[in-house]
Amino acid sequence: MVNLPSKPTSICRDGGFDTDITLKTFRECMVDKLWAADYESYVKDNPYKHGNPRKSPINKEIGFRIREGIGGQVVKLSNGKSAKTPVVGEIIQSYTPMGWFNSDAVKAIA
Repeated sequence: MVNLPSKPTSICRDGGFDTDITLKTFRECMVDKLWAADYESYVKDNPYKHGNPRKSPINKEIGFRIREGIGGQVVKLSNGKSAKTPVVGEIIQSYTPMGWFNSDAVKAIA
């Protein structure tokens, strides 16, 4: 399993929280050469290539850890389902936007 650095909590502490916190976290993790190499090793292919069945479970797990790490609440649609935002040119094809995060939970991690 690829370890998730404390990027989402530091982004939130630094005032960078936005609905795209998951995308921001993936981008910042990919700047870390060791993290990017671990991710590529885990998925056994180019991280930006889509259609790799190894990517879906790890990306979902990373998204879950981001949400849990910041005490985040996902944006829901009127039908009660989680919203999805598509992206292009990233290691993920979409993410679930966050409506807010628990600042007390983030401060406790500091």
